[in-house]
Amino acid sequence: MAGIGGVDGLVTGLDTTEIIDKILELDRQPIYDLQARIKRLTNIKSAYETLEANLLALKIDAQRLYRLDRFISYKVESSNEGIISATASNSAKSGIYTLTVNQLAQNHQISSATFSDPNSTIIGTGSVTIRVGDASPYTINVDSSNNTIESFANAINNAGIGARAVVVNVGGTEPQYKLLISSNETGADQRITIDENLTGGTGLGFGSVSSPVYGTWNGTSEVTSSGTYTGDTDATFTFTVVNGGTVGTDAITLSYTDGGSVSGTITGLKISLGAGAVNSGDTFTVDTTTSTIQAPLNAIVAMGSGAAGTNPIVVENS
Repeated sequence: MAGIGGVDGLVTGLDTTEIIDKILELDRQPIYDLQARIKRLTNIKSAYETLEANLLALKIDAQRLYRLDRFISYKVESSNEGIISATASNSAKSGIYTLTVNQLAQNHQISSATFSDPNSTIIGTGSVTIRVGDASPYTINVDSSNNTIESFANAINNAGIGARAVVVNVGGTEPQYKLLISSNETGADQRITIDENLTGGTGLGFGSVSSPVYGTWNGTSEVTSSGTYTGDTDATFTFTVVNGGTVGTDAITLSYTDGGSVSGTITGLKISLGAGAVNSGDTFTVDTTTSTIQAPLNAIVAMGSGAAGTNPIVVENS
């Protein structure tokens, strides 16, 4: 027997499927309305966010416009750009500023004693300790490979100690040679100090120190002087025993004067007291000869005219 298919509207003649679909569609309408409302509110929210971002950008731009310095150009002109140039911040004051170079920066240059032949005159054997500024001291051991001023200059240049050496002919009709040592950098803190411990030769002769000459001397201790004087000027130092006593037992104090050109530490000069006693008030003198041919100096620049009633700004640098 054949199967029975759909009987839609068999009895009533109505399209029940369409009726059911319409009823379901009506039931879904609140959902459609809610979805439409959500979309509308989402669009409104997005519009407010865009408006907020635009207002924030407008606020930032308005704050920039409020600052007058955004519209002001700061410019510095130099009368000699090859010597000095400058830039100005937004707090700079308008005006003309005069800069005066009071002192140029210099490196330190020292020279040795005079030698007749840079390649054959023997300076001795031992050691020479060189220090440039605050750098660590560097000791060069001197032997047959570097005991002339020419070979010793090469030893300095190969050491990389912040100084360079060159042998120069300073003679007239008869050649005379000196060893010149210069610090690589400029500035007052680039002073070269040398401690020479050589025997069996002429020595280098940097900053000579004389033997002591006694003035009033009632002590039994013998005074000796040594070292390599590295002051910038020749000087005669007069030493006075302030607190006497027995050498090696008592605390002995010496004072010195050179007439006022040197103060603080006497660089490179060594004073030794032998066994015995010294008395308060005892005196002796030591002559020193400088090896400095150019003192180490900082650059000094003054800003301002320095006219009466004004105080120029002074800048010092190496």
